[in-house]
Amino acid sequence: MKLPDVFSTYLLACTADGLSQSTINWYRSLLTPFCTDFQDHDIEAIKANDIRQYIVELQNRTVRYPDAPQKPEQNGGLSEASIAAHVRALHSFWNWCVREYDIHNPMANIRRQKNPAPKPKAISPSDFVRLFNATGDDDMGKRDRAILCFLADTGCRIGGLLGLQINDLVIDDRKAYVVEKGDLRRAVVFTSYTVQILQQWLTVRESDAATVFVSMTTGNPLSNSGVNQILRRLKARAGVTGRVNPHSFRHNFAREYLRNGGDLATLAALLGHSEISTTAAYYAVFSHDELADFHEKFSPLRGMMEGTG
Repeated sequence: MKLPDVFSTYLLACTADGLSQSTINWYRSLLTPFCTDFQDHDIEAIKANDIRQYIVELQNRTVRYPDAPQKPEQNGGLSEASIAAHVRALHSFWNWCVREYDIHNPMANIRRQKNPAPKPKAISPSDFVRLFNATGDDDMGKRDRAILCFLADTGCRIGGLLGLQINDLVIDDRKAYVVEKGDLRRAVVFTSYTVQILQQWLTVRESDAATVFVSMTTGNPLSNSGVNQILRRLKARAGVTGRVNPHSFRHNFAREYLRNGGDLATLAALLGHSEISTTAAYYAVFSHDELADFHEKFSPLRGMMEGTG
């Protein structure tokens, strides 16, 4: 069984098992280079040392995104997190091969690499305000402000924003129903401020599309690339140099919720996480100085001393 044929079957199995399209695309992007390097090999012929050599080649790369149609090639090697992701994908693939074909697992003695400690990935509050102020006073500006506020006020994923339909927007109750990762439908809530911004957009919105957010030129539902183009345009207009992408608003929502005294369990529910550990590991990420500020504000010692005078 040639590796490319087995890989195609693996992706088919991922689809049949109900994995989200984004997860399948993640496996495809990480495993395709490996399959290209070993395209003439039978899976039984691939040994642990072959995979180790491949991992070492990843570690020694001097460029990123070679031959990638969606991104230009860039100088610089892969990050530790990227290499760890490649190794995780290889483990998942070979574990499946063992179950499917009853073969020896060449990854059995290759350890999973730990991800480096995550760094904050949120758009900063000051940058958000600058983006908001960079929107125009025309109908496009009203749409752009509605996008910014909905992302920042709900913490929803980009898929939830793009798929949000008029019929799923319950303005009077300050909530909406979104479909996100793994086609899961959940409710998100927002403040009265976002209600006003949404109403301003809906008043001027002209489109027969079912979705709330549409292109100003075609009236068609916005795409992922369309939202990213909007953010890039606002970023350049506002002179923002920090992180600005759809997911950075989700991280900002989580960080600011906790900074304002919200609890982790409620935050997990608001983000649509089934496990609090996911929220803690990927979204409750703060710098040392931020942690020091937290401690200064919420220190048990401060509370005891001030409480007793």
